[in-house]
Amino acid sequence: MFWRQVWRSGCLRQRRSSGKCIKFVRIMGLFVKVTRSVKVGRVVGLTLVLACCACVAWSQQSTPPTPQERLERAQARVDEGNKRVQDALQMIAEGEAMRKNGQAEVKSYTKQLKQREKEHMQEAKMLLGRASTDDKEEKANAREELKGMQESFRRDSKEIKGSLKGAMKEKRNGDKLVDRGEKKLKKAKIFLETAKLKLRETEKQNRERDEKLLSIEKR
Repeated sequence: MFWRQVWRSGCLRQRRSSGKCIKFVRIMGLFVKVTRSVKVGRVVGLTLVLACCACVAWSQQSTPPTPQERLERAQARVDEGNKRVQDALQMIAEGEAMRKNGQAEVKSYTKQLKQREKEHMQEAKMLLGRASTDDKEEKANAREELKGMQESFRRDSKEIKGSLKGAMKEKRNGDKLVDRGEKKLKKAKIFLETAKLKLRETEKQNRERDEKLLSIEKR
């Protein structure tokens, strides 16, 4: 009896716009029979019916956008496309700056490392000459200085190599950022061209509509 009343309700008579709601109500009717709990089934079914009615009412109240609204939406997409292009260009510029800075640092640290190696070779050559003497004390002092010099060279070269590694990483990050920016720019240009095409179509439709309305008014 309850479902017969629901079936005859005014909201569910609109079969074309609420066919899914009607089908859902039928399923809930079967649910009531299976559970054999009419009270619970009525509560659940009534809640779902009210939700379906609200969906139907909302769908009837929603109106299609006006020509001006469509034009504004199309223009907004064009603006969004321009923004995406600018963001991609900014990303490419940042990547190029990072890459350029990394290249300069790599060059500088490489030069420092070569200079330090050259100085080390000169000092080592001098100390090796002193260590080849027959004087035991002079030989011992030269060997001790050579040992300290080698330790100093390892420490300095390790520091320079660490800085060089950081500079190379910055350069690689710049390359990656440029690649990402170029891919993003490509997609942004496609989005922008599509948005511009849609805007032109919308403007054309609005002009045709205005001309049609104007011709009707002249009659």
